[in-house]
Amino acid sequence: MRIILALTGIIAVLAIVLAGIVFVLLLLALFSLGYWIFSLGLWIWVKSKHLYLFAKKLIGRAKGTR
Repeated sequence: MRIILALTGIIAVLAIVLAGIVFVLLLLALFSLGYWIFSLGLWIWVKSKHLYLFAKKLIGRAKGTR
């Protein structure tokens, strides 16, 4: 009986440790994914702002030449 209890305890501890490791890995994966999405969004936003300013400059030049 004691052997069974000891084995169950060891298995429970291992399961908890494994669950903790998996949880941490999932958190890291989510964080890195969020970071990539954020940096991509920021890059697109910066590029679109540059494109907008560039288009504005071109339109201004086109209006100025008339």
